[in-house]
Amino acid sequence: MLDLNHDDVCAYIQVDAQSMQEGDATLNPLTIGTDAIIEAVLAPNPSLPCTELYDVGQTKVFKVETPEPVVVRIIAGTHPASPLQSEVLQAIDTDVTARILHCETRPVGSGFASIQIQTYLPGAPLQHYPSAEEARVLAEATHLLHRRLIAVSGEFAAKGIVRLSAISEGLLATAEDCPMKRAACRLFSNDRFIDLISKEKQVLTYGDPWIQNYLFDFSEEGPTVRIVDVDPVMFGPKVLQPAMLFSAYHVISFLKHTSDDASILNLDELIGYWPEPIDRQDVLLMMKVYPILLSLKKKIEFTGTSQAEWAVHHANMELLRRCLEVVQRLG
Repeated sequence: MLDLNHDDVCAYIQVDAQSMQEGDATLNPLTIGTDAIIEAVLAPNPSLPCTELYDVGQTKVFKVETPEPVVVRIIAGTHPASPLQSEVLQAIDTDVTARILHCETRPVGSGFASIQIQTYLPGAPLQHYPSAEEARVLAEATHLLHRRLIAVSGEFAAKGIVRLSAISEGLLATAEDCPMKRAACRLFSNDRFIDLISKEKQVLTYGDPWIQNYLFDFSEEGPTVRIVDVDPVMFGPKVLQPAMLFSAYHVISFLKHTSDDASILNLDELIGYWPEPIDRQDVLLMMKVYPILLSLKKKIEFTGTSQAEWAVHHANMELLRRCLEVVQRLG
């Protein structure tokens, strides 16, 4: 078992803010430069081998070959990350996620870099739409995390973790008029939706269950899955968790890996894989949350200026638009 104290861990993340700023006013890790980050992170011991795992969106992730490997995640943002997210992970007792060994936020340029060191988990994201067995394993792993988050919800209820209702109100108040904002207004005027998000008892919910955050490992016994990047948590109704999984993982995977054959995406089968009963209509309502709110958030926060950045942004927005269309079709 990896046993690093605070000082040892910090020794691996002596990030040189100046080297990260050079040539990059927007702090997008895509343009920071892998060599600069590796050199900065490994400054105390530059001979340690380092392998980039992925470089996507505002996140750069790489594996450092310490005696027991660790993963370093650098996430660019315009606001400092809340330490509460990592506190939640440290409070839950589960082996379905990585353990956070250290986290901090550092000001860099005009924004912030959130830096985490986590235990390394084997496996890789699926490159296809999940089979029935893989979908079952996805549901069971997410449900296990869901149960553990529910168990510590009371502990964090008064600590400032945002509720879905507050997120919705904030995005609606800030976003300019667009098709997704109009879709949000329709959703937030639905009486059942308002009832679900307004109930006094809400539970901690994992808010980013998309393809890249589930690592599959295969053996003769069958597939196992572990979840990384569990930081984005919020308070919401219990049905929000399976709904987020179905839209953020299954619908997005469906759009990325199929030829729009709607028969592949069977919502009743997905509901059947969830280990406890859930209401189909409530699930469909909550499945709209992911594409609508993420689209509004991306639209508000996008600051790109280059043609390449605009192309990526447009592709992401189009994917979320199609995700909402699929959810509406399922209903």
